Amino acid sequence: PPRPGVVHLLLLVLVGNILAAASCVALFHAAGWGMVLLLTCDCALLAADVLSHILKHFTCVLEDMHSQTIQSLEARQIRLHNAINNNNNNNNNSNTMDGGGDGDDVASNVQQQGGNEEDDALEGMPINDLSEESRRLDRRMEGLELEHARRLGIMDGVIFGLELLCHALTVAHFCHIWALHGVQFTLIDGVLALHLHSAISSACKKIAQRRNIHSIARDLHG
Repeated sequence: PPRPGVVHLLLLVLVGNILAAASCVALFHAAGWGMVLLLTCDCALLAADVLSHILKHFTCVLEDMHSQTIQSLEARQIRLHNAINNNNNNNNNSNTMDGGGDGDDVASNVQQQGGNEEDDALEGMPINDLSEESRRLDRRMEGLELEHARRLGIMDGVIFGLELLCHALTVAHFCHIWALHGVQFTLIDGVLALHLHSAISSACKKIAQRRNIHSIARDLHG
């Protein structure tokens, strides 16, 4: 399950990042917007990364809440099936009752006293109502699964967009440095070129992985 306090920490980082960007704008706006963009690019990268992690945290929260909801519905579904089976067994026993029926009734009463109130209420319902309730729970769980999958798809798409935005900002940052200072073929230019290649390669890898995941999902769903 997601740990408490993570969102507060990330929000504090985001607020500090925004204050740092505002300070850069206030202190260096006289140097030109090119210099301001150069200094605040790291702030923009950090903001996108923090937002991505916040969305990942909320994705974990949604997963945990959905899992608990489905588990509770599945537990109720099991109780419904047990109640249906018990009613069927009771009907069969009542039709084939013989001299040993009194002992069976005593054992049944003892078992019912050990159950909880919800099980007793379910066993008192007609079989048709129990079957209808079971079908209703099936439809509800199916709807919850579809809604959960839709939400996760939206969250995953936004997170993927933020990750690509980080790579795009990195590439733009390095190109901006070269545009301001020119390419001089020094050690610094070599390091920038390596980081640029790494950012482009990482972005292409993420796009290829996502394409493969969608391809596998389409194959599984036919």
